[in-house]
Amino acid sequence: MGTAHPPFFLRPLEIKHLFDFSIRLYRSAFAPLLLSMAMVQLPAALLTLPFFVAMVNLMNELQGMANTGAMPNEAWALQHIGYAIGAIVLVVGSLAYHLMVLPLANLTCAKLAVSSAFGTPVRFDQAFRHALTRYWPTQVALATYFLPVLALSLLLLIVVAAFSVAGATTGVIAASVFALLAIPAGLFATLLIWFRFFPALAGILQTLEEPQGENIFTQGVAYLRRAYELTRGYYWRLFGLYILLVIAISFLTRGISGSAELAYYLGRALTAREGAEQVLNSALSGKVDAWMYGIVMTAAMLASVFFAPLMMCFEVLLYLDLRCRKEAFDLVMLLRRSGAHQ
Repeated sequence: MGTAHPPFFLRPLEIKHLFDFSIRLYRSAFAPLLLSMAMVQLPAALLTLPFFVAMVNLMNELQGMANTGAMPNEAWALQHIGYAIGAIVLVVGSLAYHLMVLPLANLTCAKLAVSSAFGTPVRFDQAFRHALTRYWPTQVALATYFLPVLALSLLLLIVVAAFSVAGATTGVIAASVFALLAIPAGLFATLLIWFRFFPALAGILQTLEEPQGENIFTQGVAYLRRAYELTRGYYWRLFGLYILLVIAISFLTRGISGSAELAYYLGRALTAREGAEQVLNSALSGKVDAWMYGIVMTAAMLASVFFAPLMMCFEVLLYLDLRCRKEAFDLVMLLRRSGAHQ
């Protein structure tokens, strides 16, 4: 399942080391790391994929009506109202699923990565059991972190509802426009400060540091406070390094999706009766092929599952790098090993 020795020497890391060691760390425990993320992302993606393919067919049908000048009638709307209900259920269900299960996967993946980084790999079931012991403090940390955006959303919703009850049309429009601008701005600001709290939000702190406090609420807040102090003075370095990784993974994911799309059209051109020219015209027409969309979505989904553990390994190394730079963690571990050998 892993190597008996650390895949690298622990020390303050340069950019080339971070990327190189992330790949080494991923390789050292590839199967359990991939499983820890796949168990969360694959079920959700497989359940939502047929719905998105059906939505593509619906969009194509509406486009065809627009081209011919036909208008959807009441019978057509009633027939397809299930898509709207399904969309609401899908969004709410997917959000609830990820909020409840994704932290558990992150904690499991972080435990596997940290253990392999120290040359003491653990089994998947051991990492999962450890994740269960840190699950609720992590949820408290996540809820506390996103609380300002949630409070802003509820406040704006109350304002819009108050104007609606009062019958002030102008107030409703103004409040709605402000909400459409303020909520994305709040989310963007929340993402910008994510780099100050990522060790706690990703579950990395929880793998090496014991919770501080008597209950899950004080423990979750303590993890956030610890992450904030640890990343002090290194925001722009963390921001730049993480953006580099995101850009690299985005290019690779787009390449995989584009290759899947090309393979689909090539296969269709070689096997379809209408010939390569008709297939090419279909590809250039702007109409989305539902089968092609499904294949591309599947390829992107598999790529995201594959790269998610790599991002966790990268974040683990950023955390260890911070501790080495600010707390001489590498020297502490070296002294511990020397004492253990003696």
